[in-house]
Amino acid sequence: MNLEETVEKEHRTFTEKHPRLAETAKLYGRYLADTVKNAYKHVIGQLKDTRLYKGLFLDALGDINYFADAIGPGFAAAAEIGLDPIVGGLQVKAIADFYKKDLNWLERFLLQVIGFTEETIPFATDWIPTMTIANTYVHVKKTAKKQIGLMKGTLKGLYEIVTRPQYKFAEQPAYIT
Repeated sequence: MNLEETVEKEHRTFTEKHPRLAETAKLYGRYLADTVKNAYKHVIGQLKDTRLYKGLFLDALGDINYFADAIGPGFAAAAEIGLDPIVGGLQVKAIADFYKKDLNWLERFLLQVIGFTEETIPFATDWIPTMTIANTYVHVKKTAKKQIGLMKGTLKGLYEIVTRPQYKFAEQPAYIT
């Protein structure tokens, strides 16, 4: 008897002796497989989302004053004073446009305030990638909703297994009434 046949025989024996445990393990295995599948879809979905690349561009545009410092200190100050409020306004508009369907008004408003403030504070917070953080937040929120749906389905299945009437045993132990 090879390994596959042995495993199959042990699986059948376990399933016959402990049907509820076998169903629970099968349900949990399905849950884990779906979780891995959703994580993979999340990563691929984020890479296919053009909002990520547009957000990275806006984040880099907000950091341009750090690169302007290489040309001369006057250019960095001019970029900070002249460009950052414009980039802050672009971030506000981009957050409103990009995430209208994915975020409620309060989440959008908070991200807009954070993005604009981060860009307009001189020389302190330009390095924070607000648009990238916003995009990641949206994708994590979507994945969490799917995961909660999977958990609800799994818990419902477990409840059905547990609340099913007792299986009849050939010889019931004394402690089962």
